[in-house]
Amino acid sequence: MTLLVGGLIGGLGYHISAGMLQTAAHEQWKRIGPSVQQELHNTLEPAEMAVEFLRLHRITWATTLQERLNALNALSQVFKGAKAVSAVYAAYPNGDFFLLRQLDERSREQLSAPAEAHMMVQSIERGTVDVGRYIFLDAAGEIIESVDRPDYASTFDPRDRAWWREATVSTTLIQTRPYLFHTTHSVGITLASAASWGGVVVGADINLATLSDRLTQQKFTPGTQLALVNSRGELLANEHIGALLDAANGTNSSMPLLESLHSVPLNHLFKDPGAKEMEQFTDPGGQSWWTASIQVPDKATQDMRLLLAVPEMELTAAARQQLQWSTVATLSIILLSMPVAWLLAQAISRPLRRLALDVQAIEQFDFEQPIQVDSFIKETHELGITLQSMQGTIRRFLDLSMAVAAEDQFDRLLPRLLKETMLTAGAASGLLYLADGDQLYPACGGLADSTALDDQALATLATIPLPSSTWPEPSSCGPLLERCLRENAVTSQPLTTADIQGLQLAPSAIAQGLAHSVVIPLLNRRREYVGAMVLFMPSPPVDTQVAFVAALSGNAAVSLEARALIEQQKKLFTAFIELIAGAIDAKSPYTASHCARVPELTKMLAQAACDQTDGAFADFALSAHDWEAVHVASWLHDCGKVTTPEFVVDKATKLETIYNRIHEVRMRFEVLKRDAQITMYEAIAAGAQPEQARAAMLQTCRELDEEFAFVATCNLGGKAGCCRARAAAPHCPTYLDTHLG
Repeated sequence: MTLLVGGLIGGLGYHISAGMLQTAAHEQWKRIGPSVQQELHNTLEPAEMAVEFLRLHRITWATTLQERLNALNALSQVFKGAKAVSAVYAAYPNGDFFLLRQLDERSREQLSAPAEAHMMVQSIERGTVDVGRYIFLDAAGEIIESVDRPDYASTFDPRDRAWWREATVSTTLIQTRPYLFHTTHSVGITLASAASWGGVVVGADINLATLSDRLTQQKFTPGTQLALVNSRGELLANEHIGALLDAANGTNSSMPLLESLHSVPLNHLFKDPGAKEMEQFTDPGGQSWWTASIQVPDKATQDMRLLLAVPEMELTAAARQQLQWSTVATLSIILLSMPVAWLLAQAISRPLRRLALDVQAIEQFDFEQPIQVDSFIKETHELGITLQSMQGTIRRFLDLSMAVAAEDQFDRLLPRLLKETMLTAGAASGLLYLADGDQLYPACGGLADSTALDDQALATLATIPLPSSTWPEPSSCGPLLERCLRENAVTSQPLTTADIQGLQLAPSAIAQGLAHSVVIPLLNRRREYVGAMVLFMPSPPVDTQVAFVAALSGNAAVSLEARALIEQQKKLFTAFIELIAGAIDAKSPYTASHCARVPELTKMLAQAACDQTDGAFADFALSAHDWEAVHVASWLHDCGKVTTPEFVVDKATKLETIYNRIHEVRMRFEVLKRDAQITMYEAIAAGAQPEQARAAMLQTCRELDEEFAFVATCNLGGKAGCCRARAAAPHCPTYLDTHLG
């Protein structure tokens, strides 16, 4: 119980904690989107002010490098007011370009800048020879080193950049989509605007690395994955974006893609567009994640999405730890309480083990060992008393069932069933009624001391009408059976004078001196009456006696129904075999009721053998089952005649049988052939030519052979034989009609 309670408390705490953690993560996720948007706004607003400042600054009309360098002090102030701005610049219509960049560790390493360099100027001067240079500055703005970079001037032209094209055609400040910067190969956006005169464009580069840092700070767990992407799947902000860019090492000018993170949950989430609440996702490796996405509005692009994937194992780590502590505490309590529990269990289980052995003995139908259990536990003590009573009840029930089952004669079954019921219920006397049509008639009765009522005494008892739509008033049988027959239930009530008169018990001593009665309806499986039993007692029975008698009544009803069915089956079988024998006698009038005489003669012979007291049949005797077998065998001894052909059974002579009468037809054809020969000889004797007469005779014989072949084929039966015969000799029927009629 302690383990169960501890487990339930731990499991409930785990589910509550896990739900709270998931709810907290959901709420935090709802705040991340606005937080990122606000971070982006806070990043862009100072940069916008810086660009507005630059478009009015004197750098927009500076034409030489020195003039532009004189503006470094003002340009460097932009970095102090806009932390996210990585570079500010001015692009001129002739292709000149002047950019001031602040350096960090990553960019210092990328550009091979001196260790003390804090800023760098990137300058392009167009002329007869294009000049490009990198100028490194210290913290005070003093020049540390100037490096000529002709490749820079040849590979970079500000007029080819998207921000130049957009700013020159726009009257307001423009903001580009995130892209990969040319020099540092980092991801950012550009704010640019055309100056107030001269076609100069000023701008500021904003590195989105601050957004990546912001996302890193918003991680729920160490394994949480956050990524800011656009609709093309390009990675804008992520904690690993710097490593991806470093791995490219400037060889790839395109934006890093989300696929380069190799994150299954983020890729799955990106393929399902639109904002999504937190939901579970299981990757092919079986790891479960909580994923969500949200749209991050941006006034320039409107296509940025923030993707989140949190490992469920990490999200519910605190809940699992609480569950582990709860499990440890529960197990500790169990270990400490085991000695006490063992002692109490021994005191409780000892009498229960004794009762288990007693129940096992009852299961094996061993009722010799009495049940005696003394326990200080009230329920165990009451269980022992109940088992003792159950043992006696089952024993009496089995004794009665075995006694009833052992009796195979229906006439002896009824009084035995009544007697055993009276002894079991403690009744002094009783009556057993059987159903016959629409009434109950007394079948047997007697006292518990084995004094049985004879047939004459039974004849004086009244019959009882069964309930029906025209059931008479119960005054004809008294109130004793009224309630029982109307409700189909065992009833127990005091015995009154009206009951004795209604059942005509006055001449009998069966109910004298008795004060109570129990009426038991006997119903079969179809809830039809097969009988009723009335028990008379000197005192009112207890409820357990009535309940036992009610349970016993079902067994008694089934026994009566089974015995009645067996008797009816025997009668049906006897009538059936006698019907077969009668049919055989009717089929064969020559045998003169042979099948009916043989059983009588057989029984006379068997009885004569049983009556012998000496000689070979001195020990010969037939039981009731043997007599039944003799009866059946004698009636069925000639049953084979049912399938024996009639010409065998009813033949007039020993050689009579069924034969093929085609031979009689052949005999007639042979007679016709003989007549043809006689006609031939008569014609020769009369002076005809022998050759002509012989030819006429042979022609007649051939026709007769064809005619017989046709008849023989038709004799085979079926339309096919006749058709074949007609096709073989189409002229034959005409000749047959002439000669054979």
